[in-house]
Amino acid sequence: MYPGDTISKWKRGTPRLLSTAFYYNNIKLSKSIAKVLGDDTLYQAMDSLAAAVKHVFNETYYDNENACYQSDQYTFQTAQVVPVYFGLAPNDSIESLVMKGLLKDIEKKAYHFNTGIIGTHYLIKLLSHSGHDELAYRLLISKGFPSYSNMLDGETTIQEHWSRKASRNHVMFGSVDAWMYEGLGGIKAIDSVLHLHPYFPNDMDSMSIKTVLNTGEYQLKWIREANKMELDITVPQATYLRLEGKLKNKKHYQFLDGADNTIKLPAGSHHLTYRFRYFKLP
Repeated sequence: MYPGDTISKWKRGTPRLLSTAFYYNNIKLSKSIAKVLGDDTLYQAMDSLAAAVKHVFNETYYDNENACYQSDQYTFQTAQVVPVYFGLAPNDSIESLVMKGLLKDIEKKAYHFNTGIIGTHYLIKLLSHSGHDELAYRLLISKGFPSYSNMLDGETTIQEHWSRKASRNHVMFGSVDAWMYEGLGGIKAIDSVLHLHPYFPNDMDSMSIKTVLNTGEYQLKWIREANKMELDITVPQATYLRLEGKLKNKKHYQFLDGADNTIKLPAGSHHLTYRFRYFKLP
């Protein structure tokens, strides 16, 4: 196994930065467990330890002059993604600068991954969670090396390595499958309530997705026709659906307080028509 971000394009990694970031995340998980258990002593201990690790992490790895976490051209994306995703940036200002550098690097690399299995997983999640689904989609459909298109050329399964020189049926980079549901399908659970915020790529004319949640089966089908979208949605429980556009027959739906583009769907099957805003791929 390679140290750091395993199976990256250049077989390099950032082992100390990554191991410290995961250590910090484990401390936060322990803190959450202590809160659930009502163990205030453990909670306070984990809180203090997390603060100390976060301080040392930024003192060691944050490059204030270049507004990024220390790395080189070979490991840049992973070194920015993991600290931001785990909440290690000391404040919102620095987090914003790091994200700006990350987005610029993705564009500089012509929308190609500069990550191994760890960075790829968290890069897609971070982009989606920060409102950059279109960029996550662009990464997934990019051509050339390294890319999923190149990896899957002539194949029916995901391979172990970007280079196509290892196992040809391996789940190493399979984490991207989750984005098909969370990003394209828009499935997100917020405080135990199902929220749907589908992403509609402007070069796709239709999509169908189905999955079984702990409350039942969820289905989404949509077809694009000119400047409108026809959606068929089946939800197992009361669900909030967010659409970036104008929904027809909105009087038939209850809206989330303070959100004129988020409706509440009762459990069951629904057919909706809405006019969408046009998103242009970068």
